[in-house]
Amino acid sequence: MLLLLDIGNSNIKSCLSVNGFLHSTKVFPSSRAEKVAELQKKIGFDKAFICSVVRPVTDRVEKLLRKEGCACHLVGRDLHPSIHSKYDLAMLGSDRLVNIFAAVNLYTPPILLISAGTAMTVDYIDPEGTHVGGMILPGTFISQKALRRKAPALPEFSFGQPESLWAVTTIEALKSGTYHSLHIFVRGLLDTLPNATKVIVTGGGSRLFELENSIIFPELTLQGLMMLS
Repeated sequence: MLLLLDIGNSNIKSCLSVNGFLHSTKVFPSSRAEKVAELQKKIGFDKAFICSVVRPVTDRVEKLLRKEGCACHLVGRDLHPSIHSKYDLAMLGSDRLVNIFAAVNLYTPPILLISAGTAMTVDYIDPEGTHVGGMILPGTFISQKALRRKAPALPEFSFGQPESLWAVTTIEALKSGTYHSLHIFVRGLLDTLPNATKVIVTGGGSRLFELENSIIFPELTLQGLMMLS
């Protein structure tokens, strides 16, 4: 039994790898790194495979786990997923690297890969399996915070599918703007790509991207870590 950790800017996602399957996924704030050590004490795994984009949190998690006798294997230091990419791999985030690795090994390209987290990343893998490149833009939660900070008179709202495209209340208008801007953006990208392109969506905001025929895979990073373990 192995521990898999996806450490992001906002949250840590943990999961157990048991006989080739993911079990007991948990999500907690990145500021609560001690939760990982509590899991180790409770369950008693001896190896952890970690994908992280936040070095200070990673250092703390690794220190806590090593103190409990758990060996840590970190993407970029101990684990090196192999992908064919035109991107400068020295600058490619470990989460994107693992996601691309997992997507190419699980699905037949071409693939439009979207990770909807604190930042939203979009990567394209062509029909030959080459990672052509990608985009980074503010995620939905950052966008909401920025809007509230710059326009404090606007009400708070929760993300989700609006009742209609053209809203008749401010809250529904905010939901419609968030939801449909994402979908229009993705559909616009798909218009430039081959018809056979699969849309794979992962990350905490993945449920906002339930387009027709899209593949929603919130645990893609954890699946990639399990494949590397």
